[in-house]
Amino acid sequence: MFAKKENMPIVSSKANENMIETIIGAGVVFDGKITGSATLRIDGKLMGDTEVSGLVIVGETGEIKGNVTADRLLIAGQLVGQVKATERVEIVSGGRLIGDVQTASFVVADGSVFNGNCQMGDQTVPAVPHNSQPSGSFILEEEQDFETDEI
Repeated sequence: MFAKKENMPIVSSKANENMIETIIGAGVVFDGKITGSATLRIDGKLMGDTEVSGLVIVGETGEIKGNVTADRLLIAGQLVGQVKATERVEIVSGGRLIGDVQTASFVVADGSVFNGNCQMGDQTVPAVPHNSQPSGSFILEEEQDFETDEI
């Protein structure tokens, strides 16, 4: 009837990402860089960058001070740093993100805090420079003088 907390599925369509494989527990402070391809949950404090192919969860008591690169990121605690997520970033109620975000999908729930810039969508399309002409416009190459009648 009741499942153990560590065996409870996480919202995901991929079978190998349904379980939390690595946990930094509450009361633990980790200073350094984390890399890997597992689901990672932070309930303690992480001082350093994270590069994970998979899901990163910042629990309610979790704090990250560093940059995070992942497929997906769920924030219920606090993150201060730059974020790059190939699929999705979600800040749930009570979560805080201070830093810039680059992702395909971004969800900010009521009661959460986001302070930074967000860049979304397909990052492979080059941005249009500010000084370029929009498609379908033209530039007159010859200046024409128009005479006006004076009254």
